[in-house]
Amino acid sequence: MPAAIAGIWEFRPQDLLLSFSMLTINADGPPLMQRFHKPDDEKRMVMMLDPDQYHGWLDGSLVTEEDLFQQYPAERLVAVADPLPPRVKK
Repeated sequence: MPAAIAGIWEFRPQDLLLSFSMLTINADGPPLMQRFHKPDDEKRMVMMLDPDQYHGWLDGSLVTEEDLFQQYPAERLVAVADPLPPRVKK
């Protein structure tokens, strides 16, 4: 199922500057997220939007906590291991 990541951006043409950020929320609950951070660190995940939320995010009407600041359902997330190759000492 498609999803998008909530973000904010700013463009300053006078400075030729384009900046953006992905928004994150606390993710201490889902077991899947426990695997991505050190044991005692706060767990964070990006704020994901379903297609039916896109328009509300873009026009600003999707701003209440119950509408937006919710963890994406863990059962809809999949993690696949992609380990780095072993490091070689030089």
